[in-house]
Amino acid sequence: MSLAHAVPAALGPHTVSEWHEMPQPGNGRRLELLAGWLIMSPAPTRRHQRIGDLVRTVLEDTFPENLAVTAAAVDVSTPRRDGLIPDVMLMTHDTDDDPARAEDVLLVVEVWSDGNTARERVEKRHAYATAGIPFLWEITFDATTAELVGQRNDHGRWLELDRLPLGPDPIAVTAAPKPLTLVLT
Repeated sequence: MSLAHAVPAALGPHTVSEWHEMPQPGNGRRLELLAGWLIMSPAPTRRHQRIGDLVRTVLEDTFPENLAVTAAAVDVSTPRRDGLIPDVMLMTHDTDDDPARAEDVLLVVEVWSDGNTARERVEKRHAYATAGIPFLWEITFDATTAELVGQRNDHGRWLELDRLPLGPDPIAVTAAPKPLTLVLT
């Protein structure tokens, strides 16, 4: 089994209900639950936040009013005992449900930072696929480059549809409920 399709060896001791009872740590850090294990993510950088803000704006401008775009403070609970906090989500409708239900999520966007471990990335991808989220965008960047990888859920496995450099030029993304063009610099 490749690292991209690895799953946790055993469920951890925590439940989604317990995770909801725990306070978030503050200072921008996030406490998430992956297969019953607590994972602490670092506070996002300004560039990370800026990219997330641009994605939210594009999605809000692109999709009809009956869909909802949310920011980081919403989680997706899954049957695997996952409590996830993506950077951006596109949902089928606006809801005050807490946590958001996976079946209401159309697209999840993760903006990866240096502080996100390879294992965290693999396990979050697996959790989103297992939850049945239809589309996943992963945005990575360093000092000189940035890239968006758009994927479609194909029976619990991610099928890459887009691998696009980010910059001043528009890019056409097909890994979405409908194709869209965006600029993320």
